[in-house]
Amino acid sequence: MDSGAVYRHLKVLTFEETNKLALTDKDVESYLDYAAFLIALSTGKKTQPSVTQRNSQAERIVKGFTNYPLEAKQFLCRSQVVFSYLKYVWDNADAAERNLATQGILEKGKVSVFEAASVLAFDHIGAMNAWKNVIELPYCYELD
Repeated sequence: MDSGAVYRHLKVLTFEETNKLALTDKDVESYLDYAAFLIALSTGKKTQPSVTQRNSQAERIVKGFTNYPLEAKQFLCRSQVVFSYLKYVWDNADAAERNLATQGILEKGKVSVFEAASVLAFDHIGAMNAWKNVIELPYCYELD
């Protein structure tokens, strides 16, 4: 497979040489959608950050990427896959499953502001495992 084919559809925003991690525009967009989802779960309010807020947070994420802990960088680079999967599961869960999953996620912490640092500090792996403990996840894979 031609690896160049992938990069025709994704824009690499930054690259971390040591661990060979490429952060793409789709990763950042998905991560910001994931952050908005966590805020909605934490506050009970469905809010969308403004374009200015999203752009500001995206810029901060890209600028700080190489300084983040390895786990945060890896999670950011997986955001497109993780949030797509999470959204699929959420959309197919019933109300009882959603409530249990929300409780499990909120035990890992709450995110109440659209701030990259607070969202990056959130226990994402714990949250995904909370989902796994509540809902029988199709095509489940382990996050490490």
